[in-house]
Amino acid sequence: MNRVAMLIAAVMLQAQVMAAAPPTCEQNSPSCQAVGSWRFAVAVGAGVIDNPLYGGDDIPLLVVPSISYYGERFFIENLSAGYTFVDDAALDISFVSEFNDEATYFYRYHPRNIFFNGQAEALSAVKDDAVRLSINQIADRDWALDAGVRLHWYWRANTKLTAQWLHDISGVYQGYHATLALNQRFDALFSHDDSLTIGAGLTYKDSALTDYYYGVGYRDKVDRWYQYQAGSGVSPFMNLSYSKPINASWRFLLRAKYSRLGSHISASPLVAKDDSYAVFVAGSYAF
Repeated sequence: MNRVAMLIAAVMLQAQVMAAAPPTCEQNSPSCQAVGSWRFAVAVGAGVIDNPLYGGDDIPLLVVPSISYYGERFFIENLSAGYTFVDDAALDISFVSEFNDEATYFYRYHPRNIFFNGQAEALSAVKDDAVRLSINQIADRDWALDAGVRLHWYWRANTKLTAQWLHDISGVYQGYHATLALNQRFDALFSHDDSLTIGAGLTYKDSALTDYYYGVGYRDKVDRWYQYQAGSGVSPFMNLSYSKPINASWRFLLRAKYSRLGSHISASPLVAKDDSYAVFVAGSYAF
């Protein structure tokens, strides 16, 4: 993976494993951001994105930047941008566009051996299928840009339901994916100013998306024995986010996400195991 792609992957992890902003917050709280203002932060710590593919390196996380802007309707959240056209106390609906994160696993260069002593331990056993194919033996999978609709329903003060449908607008895989997730925030669990969010959800990926990234065909110029056509399916996931302010500028962060790969993906000869995780422990400094 080249350095630019690694930075994009790190920022995309920030969006993946960080729970969304709480639905309600106290004025002047570090979790809130004034309308029309920019927020820049950098998190410095240790973490890893587990790579479930044969020949794929785990992606280390040491420094993860974050940028956000919220206007009256337009917003930017790291590598996502959108426009909110429904904005009520209990419901908001937005048009959003963001990079698809599926290609993250397919990039080669990786500075893991410089910054980490050895590879992070996987959470599950390696698949023992006879047919295995390294990503170094296949054609490149390109980055894609998605766009679609995102809905947030604030069911209770600390409970949020998210529904999202995104389609490839870059013409790379020419498919779509949809996510349904529920996040529950627990305030002042360990002290008067900390916050814990636990969430779970399901992501549906259509066959055009999964076959482009995990299918193996003539484009890959490998033996026909390895050819595989991936179908559509559902992948469940869980996420955890813990945050505690240290002072006016610094916060302690713990972010983690666990994903169970659907059989439509794990059956691919490119995939070594049927799950993946990401974890990041850091101190975050807001400018």
